[in-house]
Amino acid sequence: MTFKEILQKLRGDNGEKDDLKSYVQQLSKERRAGEIVEERATSSNERELKRLYKEIRDKQIKEELEYMRKQRQEDIDFGHQPLNTKYILKGGHKILKDRKLFVNHGNMFSNQKNIFKPKRKR
Repeated sequence: MTFKEILQKLRGDNGEKDDLKSYVQQLSKERRAGEIVEERATSSNERELKRLYKEIRDKQIKEELEYMRKQRQEDIDFGHQPLNTKYILKGGHKILKDRKLFVNHGNMFSNQKNIFKPKRKR
C-alpha cells in the first residue's frame, strides 16, 4: 500500500470524485461525437437553417429575459407598499405642486426640551 492510498483511506476518499469526473468527461466526449456525426449527416442548407433558427431563438430568449428582469426590478422598487396607498413618485401625484404643509404651523420644536447641551463658556 502506498502512502497516497493510506492518506486517501484516512480522508475517506476512495476515488469517488475521480470516478465521477471521468464519467462526466466520457459522457461529454460521447455527446460531442454524436453532435459531430449528426452535423456531418445533414446538408449545408439544413445546417444554415438550424443556425438561423438558433439565432432567432436566442434573440427571443434575450428579449424575454430583459422583460422578466425589468418586471422583477419594478416589483422590487414599487411592489412593497404595506398600505393600499398611491405611489407618490410613480403615480400622477406631483410633490412639488402640493400645498405647503408646514406654513402657518409655527415651529414644531418650540415647546419641546432641547436635547442639545448648551455651549460652555471658556
